[in-house]
Amino acid sequence: NGAGAPPPPPPPPPPIPHQSLFLSAPDERVEVLLESVNFVTIANSLQALDLGEVVDPVLQEVIVLDDRKNQVPWSNYLSELLPEFTREELGGVFTDDFTAWVYHDQNGRWPGYAVRVAKSSEAALIMKRLEAANLSPLYLTPSGTLGEFKDGTLSEQAVRYALGGTPGAAFEYGVIRGDVFIMSTSYEGLKEGGRLLGV
Repeated sequence: NGAGAPPPPPPPPPPIPHQSLFLSAPDERVEVLLESVNFVTIANSLQALDLGEVVDPVLQEVIVLDDRKNQVPWSNYLSELLPEFTREELGGVFTDDFTAWVYHDQNGRWPGYAVRVAKSSEAALIMKRLEAANLSPLYLTPSGTLGEFKDGTLSEQAVRYALGGTPGAAFEYGVIRGDVFIMSTSYEGLKEGGRLLGV
């Protein structure tokens, strides 16, 4: 009949090798498996993290995997949480591999992230846009209204920060170690994440 077999489906993209940016071991390290990469599955998976017998405060590194147990690309992950940023623009500016954590303390659960910058000039523009974005999807514990962004430091590295309206909540971002973009939903989580990142 000459029709032949249908063409095979394209192969899945090669897995992203995951290498934690932490230079010191966190209190705990866990894997989160996302059946699909979207805001609901991300939020539910992070909310469901269990500390077991560990007492607050504690930083839990979270390795974010897809349904094939491969590292989820940063561009896919952040664009689902903050749709103001597209996969395409994020993909060219940051590396695919990223380090995630949740800092647990008496005030709540506070995610933070670190990812290498591939293009510093474009990254600076994207980071500045964070200040006008709706950042509430990044929070597991409600932040309340974020205040005005101001200049600050993390171990003498420049960061920008805004204080939240609930105890413990804030938003900080900056570049440390020359090429590592860091952002956190609490100042205590930023300090502990920064310590593990070597600053």
